[in-house]
Amino acid sequence: MALLVYICGVMKALYSTALVTGATSGIGLSVVNRLLEYGIHVYAFGRNFDTAFSEEARSAYPLTLVPCDLEDFKSITTALNSINKPIDLLLHCAGVVHSDYAETVHGFERMYQVNYLSNIFITEQLDTKLSSQVTIAFVNSEEHKRGSVDTIDPFMKKKYRPRLMYQNTKLLQLLYAAYLDSLLDFESNQRVIAIHPGTVNSGFGGRNLTGLKRWWWELYGTLREGISPAEAGDIIMKILQYDRDTLSLYYKESMKAEPSPKVKDIALINKVYAFSLELINSRL
Repeated sequence: MALLVYICGVMKALYSTALVTGATSGIGLSVVNRLLEYGIHVYAFGRNFDTAFSEEARSAYPLTLVPCDLEDFKSITTALNSINKPIDLLLHCAGVVHSDYAETVHGFERMYQVNYLSNIFITEQLDTKLSSQVTIAFVNSEEHKRGSVDTIDPFMKKKYRPRLMYQNTKLLQLLYAAYLDSLLDFESNQRVIAIHPGTVNSGFGGRNLTGLKRWWWELYGTLREGISPAEAGDIIMKILQYDRDTLSLYYKESMKAEPSPKVKDIALINKVYAFSLELINSRL
């Protein structure tokens, strides 16, 4: 009990208000529940709140439910307009996997927008609503190390490979994290981190798969050793308590780790950022 009280004190001293995407299932839901236990006000961005939060939880905790479809920039803008407090913790937890090529309302491949472009759009649009000591965190994956950057056919329309698309979006997400990190000076109280919490048995990948691909994913899920979303949430909470001055950009589980060498390529980071902004602005 004493330890829980101590952790609550640490977390509340660091963060008073958080915004979490993908808040209605998997890792995002687990993170929201942990933050609420610590007494932190959470703006929960998601699409289906019916089964995620009970009426008791909605009234007992400092929770603001914000309908938001990350496939639609207009929906994101409406959601962001509801924010009326400085955000101390921005957690990008939302992620999808699809077996077949599909586009959002803006004509972007769905994983490319949800897993990556929406991160940029939300972070940039928040701007002055981010506090002077904000921590911006991304739920990433070791799969980013197998990803590549393609500015010619970014949505893989010529030959769609869903796993590679997922890997690419995670690499792009990490390059954006590195871009944000490069903007911070040594004395800044703001921090940027990307976290691979481990192999998580959340089932999120299988929800949007069909046929043989879904069967294989479910079989793979029964064979692999992974952690639960709740355990992943605990790992993320642990890292968020680390001393700000010792934080690393990338964590594998709860340990500092080396990301893809591409993350150190400043020219590539700036090129990808400029390209991504151009994509977003072309649809606004």
